[in-house]
Amino acid sequence: MKKTGLFLGFFTILIFVFWFVLSSYSTALNKRIITISNVKKFSFLNYKGDTVNNQTVKNKVYVAGFFFTTCTGICPQMNNYLKTITYNKFKNDTNFCILSHTVTPQIDNIETLKKYAERMEVNTNNWYFLTGNKASLYEAARTSYTVDDPKNNLDDSTLLHTQYVALVDKEQRVRAVYDATKKTELIECNKKIEALLKE
Repeated sequence: MKKTGLFLGFFTILIFVFWFVLSSYSTALNKRIITISNVKKFSFLNYKGDTVNNQTVKNKVYVAGFFFTTCTGICPQMNNYLKTITYNKFKNDTNFCILSHTVTPQIDNIETLKKYAERMEVNTNNWYFLTGNKASLYEAARTSYTVDDPKNNLDDSTLLHTQYVALVDKEQRVRAVYDATKKTELIECNKKIEALLKE
């Protein structure tokens, strides 16, 4: 009887220790930061001709996407959803912004981006429409934000065209990529933005 009690006590303690270790491991997993990529140094121009770079978005959570003003395909839908679903929700939060890079800088100069921004009717202090060197823009899409597979367009004469946007945290790490032509994915993106703003 005494042995049975000792065995029961031992197994009870063993089960408790096992549960505690498993619970701690699970918590650690949940807290683990998953990073898709790190944002490299960049420098582009907004429609005012002002430089927008890593310092501009320091300690901010932001969404980075790529578009072109003459697009009649995915770009209008993507930017419309970004505006109505994500921008409108966080437009008053100074710790959040959106970076939309043109993929046709030979067309989308500063004046063209100004007209586009005016049509979008957004605050360009927290939604930046950017242009710059084509090679640098494509490099950012492929290596910093990973929204386009480098294998897709090894020749830069081919138009980079992607509906994916990258969600970047305050440490300039890409934490997730979403299809901005799908409302459900941007709703998920919003939830992640809220969590990153609290980090």
